This record gives sequence, C-alpha cells and structure tokens, in this order.
Amino acid sequence: MYRYLLLTALLMMTPPVLYAAEAVSDMGLAEGSYIILDTDFGTTFTAYATGDENAENGVLLIHDKWGLDQHVIQWADRFAAMGYRVVAVDFYDGRQVSNAEMAKDVLKSIDPVWIEADLKGALKYLKRKQQHIVSMGWGVGGDHALALALQQPQDISAVITYYGKPVTDDQKLDVLNGPMLAIFADHDAHIDSKTIKAFNESMAVLDKQLVELQVNADQGFANPRSKTYNEQVTEQAWSATRDFLTKYLTVSAKAN
Repeated sequence: MYRYLLLTALLMMTPPVLYAAEAVSDMGLAEGSYIILDTDFGTTFTAYATGDENAENGVLLIHDKWGLDQHVIQWADRFAAMGYRVVAVDFYDGRQVSNAEMAKDVLKSIDPVWIEADLKGALKYLKRKQQHIVSMGWGVGGDHALALALQQPQDISAVITYYGKPVTDDQKLDVLNGPMLAIFADHDAHIDSKTIKAFNESMAVLDKQLVELQVNADQGFANPRSKTYNEQVTEQAWSATRDFLTKYLTVSAKAN
C-alpha cells in the first residue's frame, strides 16, 4: 500500500530518517508489537518487533510465501525468549493469503527491489543497538536471508535458512562473513541433491563455516498452514537452530 510512487520519483526525494519506529498495535497474545520502518526510497513498511531493545544480538526474520502470519510471530517470540531483539519484516504490506495459489500470486506481484529495500531498512533498525545480527528465513525468505548476508556481509553475523535455495557461485559466497545453518528437506522437489552437493563443496573450498541438516520432510515442513507441515521435524530443526545460535553467537560475542 506504500508502493505506488514511481521509483524514479523516489530516488529524487530528500533522504528520509533511516529508522523511524512507532508502535502501531499489540498482536493478541504475542509479546511484541507492530512497528513502522522506513526504506531508503522514502517508503514505509510494517514489521513485528519483539524482545529486549537493548539486547546484544538481533534476529531478522523473513517470512515464506504465506506472509507475516501467526507462525512467524510465534517464532519471533521464541527467539525473543532466548534474549534476542527480533524484527520480522512484512513485505506483503499487510496482505493476508488464504491458500497456496493466492500466496504464489501475491509473491509474484512484488518486485524484489522492494523486498530488498524493506530488509535493508529492518537491518538498519537493528544495527542501532544490536552488535550481532542473524538473518533467517523459510523458503523464499531463506533465499533473501542468504542474499542479504552476501550483499551486506559486514552487518550479518550468521545466516539460517529453512529449505532456502543455496548459492553455488564461489565468487558470491566468498564474501560471506559468518557461519551458516542450512536446513534442507529430503523430499523438496525445488532443490536437488546436486545443487546441495555443489553448495557444500563451494563452502568447503572457501573455508566457510557451514552446519547442514537434512530432514525427512518436504518443503514447508515448518509452517502449520502448509500441507507438508511436520511438527516432529520442525522441533528437530528448532533444536538445531537453538544449538547453532548458542554455539556461534556466543563465540562472536566473546570475540568482540
């Protein structure tokens, strides 16, 4: 709803405040609240924020095709309970999807430029107080989580992707500046074993820290709205996520 100005006009505007957040509403039983953030284009977007604003570490959550739904809110609060400041971006601008086909159509309608702008706006917000920031996403959100870490490696301390497409270009991966947890679903038709193998080989050649977990499930296993949802595997993935953060973010904090 904030995207109707032409990009050329936006680029001519006076640069906005880089991060302006104001409480919009409380989210039912959720522990955080919605905030409004700015992009460098002068547009605004909504995000869900939770956790200690002065926490040392932050998590930038990026939703899958289902949008910023209760599933993402619950995961954000989960991270907040671990001591993180969490921002979950809503690049659907409040649009809710009711089925997989609608989710696919809404996702296709969004220019990746706007998604990138929103994520960078959220990152700037977290950078005000958080020293170490993790980018994490599911599905297409995982794609963007890794892309953000490759675009701004100096700002991302670690990456977590759930059934996100791996990058196999050594030149792109070379700038990765922190450890990565990549969780793949064995029955995911969108990511084949050859791609995963090539990704592993690239990370090894570049001497990057990679923790990989392959689970007996299909893409979308972590979202209750997906037909492939698997509660047991989701808990397995969450356990790996928690262990990864405990190990690598603690190391990063001690190093600084």
